[in-house]
Amino acid sequence: MKITWTETLLTLGDVTVVSLRAPDYALADPAYGAPAADLLLSPRLAPQMIGLGLLEAIPAANILALADPDEPMAMAYPVVRRSFPRSSLACRCLAALA
Repeated sequence: MKITWTETLLTLGDVTVVSLRAPDYALADPAYGAPAADLLLSPRLAPQMIGLGLLEAIPAANILALADPDEPMAMAYPVVRRSFPRSSLACRCLAALA
């Protein structure tokens, strides 16, 4: 996919000029030949990651306290038992799996 931008200048009520950009989408190097002339493209955004703020509120010590030491997957993530910075969400998530 190739994205180009069309810039439009807009004058606001207080005579401030601002620049607005709008994306234009096109296929670049299609693998199966040229697309139909009436093809419409609709790019998608990844879904929101709702609830991560709630996970951030759980202390890592609480998650590790609930971890099952006899879980077979615990050996797959032995490094996560170390202490990580509070902001290391990925490490705390792995610790919950261990």
